[in-house]
Order: sequence, then structure tokens, then C-alpha cells
Amino acid sequence: MIRTMSWEPGGTLQTGFDVSECRKKIKRPREVLWVDIHDAEYEESAAVLRDVFAFHPLAIDDALVETHVPKIDDWDDYLYLVIQTIQPDDRPEDGIDTQEVDLFVGKNFIVSYHLTQSHTIDSVWERARKNPRYFQEGAAHILYQLLDETASDFIRSTDNLDIRLNELEDQLFDNPDPDLLEVIFSLKRGILNLRQSIGPQREVLNKLARGDYPLLGKGSILYFRDVYDHFLRLFDIIENLRDLTSNTLEIFLSVVNNRMNGIMKTLTVITTLFMPISFLAGFFGMNFFKPEFSLSAWTSQPTFYIVLIATILFPIGLLFYFFRKGWMR
Repeated sequence: MIRTMSWEPGGTLQTGFDVSECRKKIKRPREVLWVDIHDAEYEESAAVLRDVFAFHPLAIDDALVETHVPKIDDWDDYLYLVIQTIQPDDRPEDGIDTQEVDLFVGKNFIVSYHLTQSHTIDSVWERARKNPRYFQEGAAHILYQLLDETASDFIRSTDNLDIRLNELEDQLFDNPDPDLLEVIFSLKRGILNLRQSIGPQREVLNKLARGDYPLLGKGSILYFRDVYDHFLRLFDIIENLRDLTSNTLEIFLSVVNNRMNGIMKTLTVITTLFMPISFLAGFFGMNFFKPEFSLSAWTSQPTFYIVLIATILFPIGLLFYFFRKGWMR
């Protein structure tokens, strides 16, 4: 799918025109053009980037074939950027996946390319379609809006992660279910994925915030500094979340170990209490004596009561001894 949008100084916003018209529009310095490509065939996408905008073959190859971490390349007449976007999810334990978006930014145009539909691109596209003032400050302002929306999506994702980790901590003390271990490791993988995306993206914003690219104009530097501050804060949040995940894992293991120790203590107490009873039953149940001896006293009623009382008093005495020693605390 290839969609188009342009804005003229008179305030006229056009959408849905043919891609071939872009050749004329990019030659008008005061007109701002945005072309978004996604879910399109390789040849169709390559034809637009090569024939309509005349981008360098290496830049086209980077966008259509290879997968990169966030970066920025200066091709004199335009910039090529790779950014990572994310769709916030209320259930981060189901997996946190980022999406690569390739951007070509010129003085009066921006071309976005992504394999599948992007929540970030769609949000900015709809806002720009409803509010043409987004185009008044040129393609650099559209780029700022895309990066700012990307930062907002990452912030919402980290907030959801923080909430989920706090819920896990409460659940660990109430019911340390073994299934929670899989959830913790899933969150840990998601946080690592976020860190690998936010770290390089922060460096890209740092270059934009320093004003290293005159193509974007000096007026855009303040906007990029604002987004750079967001990514700085995001990186710190991710580091804190990584520590929090490690602490949650340690809490889970400690709770499970303590629970196991309690179970082992209970089983040990039961075994110890029955040891004297087992000894008495085993001793009197063995045939040490020949039948010709008269041993009627061993089977008399007093002997029965003596053995019964001893059987009851031994465990009670052991329990009292355990409490005195503090072993039952």
C-alpha cells in the first residue's frame, strides 16, 4: 500500500494522488510531501524510491533488504534514518516486539517505509490529515512528530511494564506460582529488547539535537532536543526496570526456597515425632522369645496401658523440646 499526502502554502491539503505526481511536487520548494509505503511488493516499493525520488541504490537496499539498528546517514540532499517503533500493549508478558521504520527526509519531503502497518505512522498520519499545520514547518516537523510519537509509545510500554512488575511482586508473596517464572523471564526478554532499541535511537536523537544536519534547519533543533530528553529518560527507566526484574526474580527464588524449607521442616518434625513410636512398635513386634516361656505379663492389660501412654507421651515430649529449642519458629 502506498499513500500520499501533500500541503501547499495556501493551506490546501491533498491526499490520495498518484505517486507519479510526486516528481513535480518535490520540485516545488514550498510544498511539503509525505509518502508512506507499507505492505507493498518489493518491486513496487523499489520503483518509487528509485524512479520517483532517485535515492541512492545503497540507501534503497538498506531500506528494502537489510535490517538495521537505529541509525542516521547523510546523503547531502536527504537523510536516511532507521528508527524502531512499538505498539503499546497492556499485557507486556505476551511479548514486546519492535518494528523497523525507514525514513527518507529531504527539505520538502519525507518518505516512510515499513513492512507492515505501524501504529506510530498511522497516528501521526491521521493527525496531519486533520490538522495541516503539521506541514507548515516543513518535513523536519513531520520527522519530529514521528520521533515524538515513537517516544510516547515507548513511555507507555515502560509504564505498563512497571505496573506489571509491581503486580508480580504482590503476587509472589501471596501465591508464588511456578508459572510466574515464565512470566518474569518473558518480561526480562522484553526489557532487553527495549534496551537494544532505545540505546541506539538515543544516539540518533543526540545527533539531531546537536544540529549536525543543516538540511533540517536550525528551528528544528529545539524540537529534537525535547525528544532526546525523552529517550534519555527512557534509557534510565529501562535500566531501573531491568534491575527491578532481577530483584523480582530473586524474590521469587527466595520465596520458593523459604516455602520449600517450611515444607521440609514440617516433614522432618512428623518423621521425628514418629521415630520413638516406630521404635516401640518394632521392638515389641519382634519375636525374641521362645513360646515355651511364660510371658503373659507382656500381654497383660497394665503393659498395654504403659506402652500406650509412652507412645502418646514421647511425641508430646519431643514437641515440647522442639519449642524450647526454638526449632518450630
